[in-house]
Amino acid sequence: MASKILTTGLAILLLQLAVARSSAQALAKIENGAIADANFTLIAQQIRDLKAPEFRAQLRAQLLSMIKASDSAERRHAALTVGTEALSDLRDNKDAIGLGSASWLYESLAAALRKFGGDDAEAMIARFSLTKDEVPSPGKDLMAAVKSLSDPANAAAAQ
Repeated sequence: MASKILTTGLAILLLQLAVARSSAQALAKIENGAIADANFTLIAQQIRDLKAPEFRAQLRAQLLSMIKASDSAERRHAALTVGTEALSDLRDNKDAIGLGSASWLYESLAAALRKFGGDDAEAMIARFSLTKDEVPSPGKDLMAAVKSLSDPANAAAAQ
């Protein structure tokens, strides 16, 4: 009985070690950017086809984070193209996503692009910066009117 328990325990331990080793190897391949150029293009296309803009931005940031400055020029160029799409898409959908989430995703994309993009990435990041669209606000207009009337020079002119 004790030998069966010991044998079963040893078999479970060996199985866990084998699974852990294969998982660690698979994770190392992913972290080392072991993704073929054709697969990179395919993944970028599949991300483009997704409906949720925040999910597209997050996946693009993850994809771009796998690119390194030491990768081939073709890979970096393809990644810059994906980065351009990502920043443009994020800017166009910032109202649907929400400005807070869009800002966080923008910073994630910018950090990933800065890892490998150099001056091209900086220009792209500046080009697609997020700005809150200014719309007329009744509260701002009221505050401006009160401030204007509080100024003695403007108050005398208003009478």
